[in-house]
Formats: sequence, structure tokens, C-alpha cells
Amino acid sequence: MKNITFFFLCSSLLISQKNLIDNNNLKQGYWELYYPKTENIISEKGNFLDNKEQGYWVKFHKSGIVREILNFELGLINGTRILINKKGKIIEQENYSSNKLHGLQKYFHDTGKLKMEVNYNSGVLSGQFIKYYRNGKKQESCYYKEGMKDGKSIWFFENENISIEYPYEMGKINGIAKTFYSDGSLKSESTYLNNDLNGEEKSYYNSKKLKTKGFYRNGKKEGKWYTYNESGAIIEVNKYKNGVKK
Repeated sequence: MKNITFFFLCSSLLISQKNLIDNNNLKQGYWELYYPKTENIISEKGNFLDNKEQGYWVKFHKSGIVREILNFELGLINGTRILINKKGKIIEQENYSSNKLHGLQKYFHDTGKLKMEVNYNSGVLSGQFIKYYRNGKKQESCYYKEGMKDGKSIWFFENENISIEYPYEMGKINGIAKTFYSDGSLKSESTYLNNDLNGEEKSYYNSKKLKTKGFYRNGKKEGKWYTYNESGAIIEVNKYKNGVKK
């Protein structure tokens, strides 16, 4: 993303009088605020209505580069909020409704490339969530429902092959979770129930041959666990009771 320079021509800001306080000691009209111990370095500017921010406010880095742009309605953030780094690149682009995140939010690496896309509904995570590596490749993808992960969550290697798959049901892992080698071949399969390992687990060599096999109960190893060599022969057997090896 290219550096962006923002130009504002806002009549509500072009007022000869500023920093006014009315007879009720309420801030009114156009205001300029300054960095501490300075008299001419503006930190932010915008309008007040009865002591509440109203309309567009612009905040600045000490260098004078715009740092943040946001819109208020009677003191509450509404609409798009943009955060900009000292190099003039957008690093956050959020959407608000009555001071709560609402809709699609975008976050960027300092290189300007997209870092994360998140969806909210009235301040609660809802919908698709995507995270990206610095090179722009997808790192993680999942869905949220009422603030909790719901459905398949997938993590990726930088070569775009799947690294991990977890099945979620309203914030809890339920079902078969899988991990993979970077070449895409299966590395392990584990069974979950309400976030705990419950059921059979298998792991595999990169050659796709079975490596280990065993069983979990309530998050602890239970019964016989087998280890195999790549020829398929059993090379080790361990027995567990309530997670303790016998």
C-alpha cells in the first residue's frame, strides 16, 4: 500500500474562533489540542457539541503526519476509524457503530500489506476471520459466532499448504483435529470432546506410514499405546492408566 497523504477541506474546521467554553463550562465548536509542553504542535483537532466530540476528528504525529481519523456522533465513534503510522501508511481501518466495532475490520503490516481481516457485530466477533503472513499469504482462517470460534479453523504454512485443522463448536474443539507436514501429508489425527482429547489418536511418518496409535480419555492417555517403525513393525508398547505409564 502506497503512502497516503490526507487533505481535508472541512468548513466546520475553518472557524476563526477556537477552544471555546460556554457559560455552562461546556466545550463548544472547533478545538485544537496540543502536545504537552508545546504551543504550536497540534496533537488533534475537531469539533465539540456540549462537551462531546462531534463530526470528524483528526489526530497527528509530532511530525505533523496524520495519525488517526475518526468520526463522532455526540461523543460516540461512528463510521470508519483509520490509524496511520509515522511513515504515512494505514495500519488499522475499523468500522464502528455507537462506539462498538461493527462490520469488516482491516489491519495491516508495517509494510502496508494486509495483516488481518475481522468481522464484528455490535462489538462481538462474528463471521470470517483471516490472518496473513507478512508476504501476503494466508496464515489462519476461521469463523466466529457470538464471539466464539465455530466451524473449521485452519492454519497454513507459508507455502499455502494446510498446517493444522481444528473443528470448533461454539468455542470448543469437538471432532477430529488434524496436523500436516509442510508438503501436505497427514502428520496426526486426534479426537476431541469439549476441548479435551477423547478417543483415538494416530500420528504418521512423513512417508504416510503409521508412527503411533493410542487412546485418550478425558485428556489423559489410557490403555495400550503403540509405536511403529516405517516398515510397519511394532517397536514399542506402553500401557497407561489415567495418564500414568504402567
